Amino acid sequence: MSVGRSSEEAVAGLDPSWRGLYKAGGVSGVLVGILFILAIVLAFTTPQAPSSGGAATLQFIASHRSVYIVEQVVGLAQLFLEIVAFLAVIRRNSCPLG
Repeated sequence: MSVGRSSEEAVAGLDPSWRGLYKAGGVSGVLVGILFILAIVLAFTTPQAPSSGGAATLQFIASHRSVYIVEQVVGLAQLFLEIVAFLAVIRRNSCPLG
């Protein structure tokens, strides 16, 4: 008993005008994975901000500015790339297949 459609039927039902979004979503998904691994490496190899209070944290940021900026960019880039990947998944799953 066949519950779903075959992969050929699913691909044939996709709207080719959304192909760019699907590709961007795939690339974004791969980049999110790479940035996640980079974030883990940065967490273990760079000094961490103190948890004692605001003044100490600001002093840490001032003395480790480049590390702090890289960590923030990696974190924010993941969020924006995830938006693109999830948009592609949502569009792909809402596409009528016949």
